[in-house]
Amino acid sequence: MWIKGMKRSAEDIAKRVASRRLKNPSWTSEKEKERLRTLNIGRKERLEHKEKRRKSLLIAFSNPQFKTKLSAVRRQQYKNGFTGSLGKHWKKTPEQLANKMGAKNPAWKGGITPLNTKIRNSEEYATWRKAVFERDDYRCFGCGIKSIGLEAHHIYPFALFPRLRLEVQNGITYCENCHAIMDKQKAKFVKVTLN
Repeated sequence: MWIKGMKRSAEDIAKRVASRRLKNPSWTSEKEKERLRTLNIGRKERLEHKEKRRKSLLIAFSNPQFKTKLSAVRRQQYKNGFTGSLGKHWKKTPEQLANKMGAKNPAWKGGITPLNTKIRNSEEYATWRKAVFERDDYRCFGCGIKSIGLEAHHIYPFALFPRLRLEVQNGITYCENCHAIMDKQKAKFVKVTLN
């Protein structure tokens, strides 16, 4: 029992929390947990709370009984098809993935992906880029550097010459810097030729 002016003991608080959970099971329901989780998105945890949580985890992991319980649980999970950490990272079957593709996906907006995006994300475009890089020996045509951040540049603009988009002869390898310079020059050239 609590009397005004007296501090509650940890046992008294634990009993009150347990009785609340029994009286109102929705207090710990999945819906309530999700609501509380969304409230905390974007909030930064204070350093003393982080430290306190870290210490409690260190104490828990140092307990050999905790380790055996965890490993037994994990062993059972691996038998049931568990592949990653706890939570949402469960392995999905091809049937589950197929049920969320295309028009069946809740985020589907009626196939409004632009043609430009479809082409640039296609396998044919990836093979074109690789063929251009291999032909140029993975070297920038502008400065001659052999680097990681290479880009395939269309000599005849992608938008203006649809027939030449995937022709290897229409591609040239540039690094990011040379490509930016070349695009500025090409924009001026296209304006002059079209006017």
